[in-house]
Amino acid sequence: MIPSTRTPVTTRAVADAVASPLPAGSARTFALECATLVAAAVALYLLERGLAPPPRAAAVAVVTGGAVATLLIGLAGHASGSRRAGRIAAAVAGAAVLVPLPRALGLSLRTGLWPLVAAVGMFCVVVLLAVAVRRRSAAVTPVVAITAVVLGVAIVVAGMTASLAPDLHAPARLAGTTNLLAWSGAGAAGVLAVLAGLRRDRPLLRRVGLAFVAFAAAHAAGLGPGGPTGPLAASLYLTGVVATLGAGIPFLLSSRRPRPVRRSPLPRQRTGLG
Repeated sequence: MIPSTRTPVTTRAVADAVASPLPAGSARTFALECATLVAAAVALYLLERGLAPPPRAAAVAVVTGGAVATLLIGLAGHASGSRRAGRIAAAVAGAAVLVPLPRALGLSLRTGLWPLVAAVGMFCVVVLLAVAVRRRSAAVTPVVAITAVVLGVAIVVAGMTASLAPDLHAPARLAGTTNLLAWSGAGAAGVLAVLAGLRRDRPLLRRVGLAFVAFAAAHAAGLGPGGPTGPLAASLYLTGVVATLGAGIPFLLSSRRPRPVRRSPLPRQRTGLG
């Protein structure tokens, strides 16, 4: 029996992230990016503490910035023909638009099966980012469409359950555990994207990975005394959005530049005597 050569998505993503050597200038650029995000996080935290905006204000800012970043990365990916960029744009849309959207609209999704839907959405985001980290993936696999269908089915089931059986709720321990696993996976996928971006000198992967690390840190901070709308969690989530914008704007500008055309050398013709 011939053993299968196929490996799980996460295993191949880890292997691809650590396989390449680290370029010389990538570490300096990464240090500058980290310093910039730390400064942005501190400034946003001080603004949150000083201004004390309404709880929905930060969520609205996150959704707006996330939508802009998704549009920038998606347009650049379409212009450059990059399937990886399309998957990254879908992952950013899931983490920075769909997840904070209920809070921005003032909706409470802590009842019924909605907490499980949030966990399913984050698992879909993790799959998208893990597939984007892989150096090569099957071009025929519609990963974005599959994850969208899975999330759509989860939303429909939760909505029908809320209408037909409003007293049915997901167990609190199950909902908390699945959300913790999903957000831990998002943070791990962000670290893999950072490593892959460092070793391949890919600013898009590197900066989006930093954004997902910030998103996971914001979720962890939201479990503390301040809650998900506290100044620490809000500032970290906004820092992640800043990272996605810092990834999307240069990527869009670089996709608009004309690429030099490489001409293959003409084959040498053999000449002989006689």
